[in-house]
Amino acid sequence: MVVDLPNGMRTLEQHCIPVRDEAGEITNVLLAYRDLTREVSVEKYLNTEVERLKVNLDMFSRGDLTFNASVDEGNEYTTVVRDNFVRINGSIDGVRNAVGSVLADVGQLAEAAVEGKLDTRVDARAHEGEFAKVVEGVNDTLDAVVGPLNVAAEYIDRISKGDIPPEKVTDDMQGDFNEIKNNLNACIDGLGGLVEANAVLQKMADNDYTVKVAGDYQGVFAEVATATNGVQERLVHIQDIVHNTAEGDLNELDLLKTVGKHCENDRMVPSMIGMMENIQLWLTMPICLPKLV
Repeated sequence: MVVDLPNGMRTLEQHCIPVRDEAGEITNVLLAYRDLTREVSVEKYLNTEVERLKVNLDMFSRGDLTFNASVDEGNEYTTVVRDNFVRINGSIDGVRNAVGSVLADVGQLAEAAVEGKLDTRVDARAHEGEFAKVVEGVNDTLDAVVGPLNVAAEYIDRISKGDIPPEKVTDDMQGDFNEIKNNLNACIDGLGGLVEANAVLQKMADNDYTVKVAGDYQGVFAEVATATNGVQERLVHIQDIVHNTAEGDLNELDLLKTVGKHCENDRMVPSMIGMMENIQLWLTMPICLPKLV
């Protein structure tokens, strides 16, 4: 029971002790009281703070860091218990601050990555223990991503400007990044066909038809190589015809007549045929010498 005594409200436990005579009859009753104010105060305080701690830990487990880590003042009976809860909540508050700091730094990295600022890093030394390892892990992850992307960006930039790198990507890459490296190297191999075709065309521009595209390429690069070699072969054939014609050899005329035209816009073969027919006609004309007087 709770009693208002001169020294304040007290919680008392009452015990009734019967007093008996020689015959065993109750002749009186003694009332004994035990002061439970301390025990009750501590118990109520414990129940309140434990419940608050449960709520806070539940919020913490769900990622909600807005919990209230304060501790009730209590009274003169709960001083020791309160000091224990202050230490416990102080530790929890420290963990909350550490986790919040990690989340803030990781969030900064994530925001920078979304904005394309892939060179952004945070200082892991601002954290301790496993929290520092988490931040280091995120930094290392970005390094692992940014490195291959920078290499790919550099090569693509060079290719976009017509600068075909003669060297392949040799950086050590893992997983999907290694596939990107392989694809870039395959692209360099294919573009090598354009480089080689350009070298052949440059020589043909100077009437040098001695070189062909020798590399083995795929897809459109193979088509470019084949077309370049086809042009080289045609020009070599024309060169041979012109050379033979200059020496009076018109044996290719019948073959050219058989070919006719390679396409509707072909003026080369008809012109060659006309030229050789005119030469042949001129060679077969009788020579008329003037009479001597």
